[in-house]
Amino acid sequence: GNLEEIDGLLDCPIFLTDLDPEDRLESMSVKQHSFMCSLIFLTLNWFREVVNAFCQQTSPEMKGKVLTRLKHIVELQRILEKYLAVTPDYVPPLANFDLETLDVTPPTAAAISAKIRKQGKIGGKRKADGSKTSSPDTLPKEDSSECDPTPSNRSQLEKEFKGKEEKTSVSLQSYHAFFRELDIEVFSILHCGLVTKFILDTEMHTAATEIVQLQPPELLFLLEDLSQKLENMLTPSVARRIPFLKSKGNRNIGFSHLHQRSAQEVAHNIVQLLAPMCNHLENIHNYFQCLAAENQGVVDGPRMKVQEYHVMSSCYQRLLQIFHGLFAWSGFFQPENHNLLYSALEV
Repeated sequence: GNLEEIDGLLDCPIFLTDLDPEDRLESMSVKQHSFMCSLIFLTLNWFREVVNAFCQQTSPEMKGKVLTRLKHIVELQRILEKYLAVTPDYVPPLANFDLETLDVTPPTAAAISAKIRKQGKIGGKRKADGSKTSSPDTLPKEDSSECDPTPSNRSQLEKEFKGKEEKTSVSLQSYHAFFRELDIEVFSILHCGLVTKFILDTEMHTAATEIVQLQPPELLFLLEDLSQKLENMLTPSVARRIPFLKSKGNRNIGFSHLHQRSAQEVAHNIVQLLAPMCNHLENIHNYFQCLAAENQGVVDGPRMKVQEYHVMSSCYQRLLQIFHGLFAWSGFFQPENHNLLYSALEV
């Protein structure tokens, strides 16, 4: 229905502390890290529910506000990754109530560090074993000194290893169970083109207008979530990449709204999104063609923006994965779904 009477919920200001850690991250205490993580998780889940509620509004003004909230979600996720990387034992507040007890523990950075440390020990052991195979009598003294690093070089190597160990990567996919679920209707945002957003002054008069559109980071955010939903509903359980000893209940956490629909309904919704997704695919293809032309065919030319390049590449990959997952759905072999398949092929 029309939610214009409560549209203040969509863009009402939220008073938060300064979230971007910048250079303060190392000096903050563990308690402060945990507090900031909880603050960002709660804010993200509020934004996700707001997007759920207002995503189907047809007013250009409302669409612009929804796109702005999507941008805020992506920005907050980047900041959250920084805090989670230095808060290994943090457990987010409960966000989904699909099970009586949420038996989900996100992988800690300590476990990742232990894995890196183990790899380092294995590498050191191999190096030690290799040194045993060569007899010291067969090597000149100056050669053996090159093989055995000096104390200063060894300390430098240890510093480099510790630096790599501290830079543990954190994937928010591991925290999927602690985010509110996006409804399937949210992906209607993929239809959005250029949207005019009106900026009001204190007296609610139009002070300026701003043209907003779905940017690559927000597009990637939507495509990643859609890909997860498609894999959960349309991909056979045999073909899924399920971690060993992972219970079925844990795999379904965060998809309770999705499971209220049949696989046919989900496939129908994704077919409706094929046209805008094909447009995005064509735009990304043109981006890479223009980039290659500007750099005379060199992939990593001087005009390439690394971050933008990786985001566009990820969007390209996700789109192809979604297309593959949809058309590989076994339900298309059923006679009642033949018309749906034909409509998908006509796009």
